Amino acid sequence: MFKISTQDSTQSGNFRFKLDNGYTISIAVGDGTGVYSTGSMKDGFHTVEIAVIDPDDNFVDQGSGSGVEGWQSASQFIEIINRINSIPAKELA
Repeated sequence: MFKISTQDSTQSGNFRFKLDNGYTISIAVGDGTGVYSTGSMKDGFHTVEIAVIDPDDNFVDQGSGSGVEGWQSASQFIEIINRINSIPAKELA
């Protein structure tokens, strides 16, 4: 199971998957500046911006050094989801 939350906008689209292990994967697309994706709201997107957030609300670096990975293809998106989903949930004290 995962939770999806959305944020409506005419210029960009953002949504998040909250995985059972407590990690969140944030996806962003947009027609304007400030979002690292390619494509358009009208025609669809070829790449997306992805951020991974740990259960303590910290960004998890996936290689860029910033915690936000731009211009990720569908295959890269799936790879990140699978990798993060395989992390065991933290045990609660």
